[in-house]
Amino acid sequence: MLPAPNTPNQLLNQFRNFLLDPGESQNKTLSGVTIKNYTSDLNRFFSWLSTQPEFVPQNPLLEQITAEKIDLYLKHLASSPPSVPSTDTLLLSAVSLPSLASNIN
Repeated sequence: MLPAPNTPNQLLNQFRNFLLDPGESQNKTLSGVTIKNYTSDLNRFFSWLSTQPEFVPQNPLLEQITAEKIDLYLKHLASSPPSVPSTDTLLLSAVSLPSLASNIN
């Protein structure tokens, strides 16, 4: 098992490695551009998350990512120009992290 990441960079690196590892990823044919876009979307989400009043940098990052936070972020994207629906969909896919989360604990 991988140790739980404590910073956005650690989580992004683990997520990127997960996507690049054909033994781990269900999407074995992801292009470099797709991986770059997923990590970029996550990085934007982490930047936004760190501005939220409830965010505590010392707490484990994954514990602070909830369905409610994702919903608030998608609403933030929808109300902030320019909002591209395809980007919102990509972000939702990337932020879900179901497989990554199961490999961390």
